Amino acid sequence: MKAALSETKVPALKVTHDEETNEVSVDVCDDPYQFGTLDVSSLPLLITVGQISGVHTVDTTIKEDSVTLARITYGIKPSGSIVYMNKDGGGSLDALNIRSMAKIASDIGPQVNQLLMKKVQLSRAKQASWGHANERLLFDDDNFV
Repeated sequence: MKAALSETKVPALKVTHDEETNEVSVDVCDDPYQFGTLDVSSLPLLITVGQISGVHTVDTTIKEDSVTLARITYGIKPSGSIVYMNKDGGGSLDALNIRSMAKIASDIGPQVNQLLMKKVQLSRAKQASWGHANERLLFDDDNFV
């Protein structure tokens, strides 16, 4: 999900405010190369830890997932802190397994996040070399974001 959000292009907008009528109008820029991107660097990364026959697995394949009785998806910040947790599957997990799975996600999350952010930077650099990148997300003199 974080990778997809990093590739999201937000069209440039021109926002005007009529002080007399107190109306706000929003116009979308027609130029497809005038866009902003989202800063995803501090967003959590989703890591799913499952349990197959008592063994913990990370981000399983479809075949592995079909035999996973219980899994927990964690949202892991770049610092390793857990900000989201969702249990899925019909199987049960005891407190020891939950703590163990959380530690796995918390340990591996920052490493995966670092690799993902390197890929995002490479992708943006490649797009910039094509002349199709615009990182503006703030208002400028023309009121475009």
